[in-house]
Amino acid sequence: MKNKILIIAALLLSVTVKAQSLDQALCRKMAIENNKKIAIATEEKQQSEFEIKTYRSHFFPKVSAIGNYLATNGKTGFTLNGGALPIIDATGTPILNQYAFMPDTKIDLDLNQSYTLGVKLEQAIYMGGKVRAANSVTKLAHEMTKANIRKTMDEVIVESDQAYWQYVKVRELVIVSTKYQAVIEELIRNVKNTTEVGMSSTSSLLKVQTKLNEAKLLLRKAENGERLAKMNLCYVIGLDLNSNIEVKDLIDHEIEKPHFMGDNIDARAEVAILSKQVDICEEQIRLARSEFMPNIGVVGGYSYVGGMKVNDEPLSEDGAFSALVSVSIPVFSWGEGRNKVRTAQSKQKIARLKKEEFEELMKLEVNKSFNEFEEAFYRVELTNQSLIAAAENMKNSKDSYEMGMENLVNYLEAQSMWQKAWAEYIDAKAMFQVGKTHYLKSIGKL
Repeated sequence: MKNKILIIAALLLSVTVKAQSLDQALCRKMAIENNKKIAIATEEKQQSEFEIKTYRSHFFPKVSAIGNYLATNGKTGFTLNGGALPIIDATGTPILNQYAFMPDTKIDLDLNQSYTLGVKLEQAIYMGGKVRAANSVTKLAHEMTKANIRKTMDEVIVESDQAYWQYVKVRELVIVSTKYQAVIEELIRNVKNTTEVGMSSTSSLLKVQTKLNEAKLLLRKAENGERLAKMNLCYVIGLDLNSNIEVKDLIDHEIEKPHFMGDNIDARAEVAILSKQVDICEEQIRLARSEFMPNIGVVGGYSYVGGMKVNDEPLSEDGAFSALVSVSIPVFSWGEGRNKVRTAQSKQKIARLKKEEFEELMKLEVNKSFNEFEEAFYRVELTNQSLIAAAENMKNSKDSYEMGMENLVNYLEAQSMWQKAWAEYIDAKAMFQVGKTHYLKSIGKL
């Protein structure tokens, strides 16, 4: 049994977990699905929808049921004083000097176990435009939450692209560092062989060994960078940090020269948010005015009273309908209404000025991001030319060194230049992709 368990465990450990293949589009999708900021923005949108329904209900009458019950051992009473009452004839004229004596009457009111039942209906007829303005504010706030979701999604896509291309870049740098180390190792083997036959000095071998140590350290840094970049990408797209993933894109694919598509920012979510803020301030002016406008409302209901007794006899238990019209007209408030309206108007002006300011900043951002995007393209071209030249220089230096026409220091310098040129080219290609993402975001076309 122990042998079987060991065999099964060995088989399980030997199974290679297949790496999850990712590309830029899939990373964006996963980042959006797993990002908590988007989840919060979506929940805020749901909340605004409930608020719209809440304020919409203010247009309709409210119906409520009323019930009261009283239990008490106390009694309330009073006495009607009697006395001589005049006698009235058939014509309604009092008869002179003729009176009837009425004794004092005691009345006891018993409220124990009394109750009231009723139904009340309330309907606002005119509230100075308050209900309509409040409903408009909630609708505008709902539109803002939808724009905020778009804004948050753009931010998440930028974060995802940055993490994705950073991982692609460091993977390529690992390949570069590995090849660079392999070149140095090949050189050190050749130098060892020539040193053994007395054609090279020990100092030459030490110089190459130093370069090899530098190459090993460079490779280790690249591997650590790859591990951290992978963990960061997994974090952004919602995977476990130690997930086994691989990316499809390569640094060496073709790129196109950027074309300026104008600085129109109307498609940006930020513009929609700022516009809605100005509109909300406009509705808040109406709200401020409505507080000092006449209010008209109607209340109607039906009530039923039972359980009350007078001198141990049940009081009338008939129900009754009632209706009430309420009118409230503000007359004088020492300028409170006027100042509230002016405050709301000032807030609207501030919101409009902020919108204009941010629009100018966003246009500046568009031009800045395009310049960086274009510069990234030219940097790719220049680093590519430098890489071609460095590779050709290293080949010529190698040939000259093997023919004894160039010293070892120059050959090592040529190798180092080739490695740096390749690393620069990889970084430029990655930054080009990130620059493209930033530019598309700045014009609202991400």
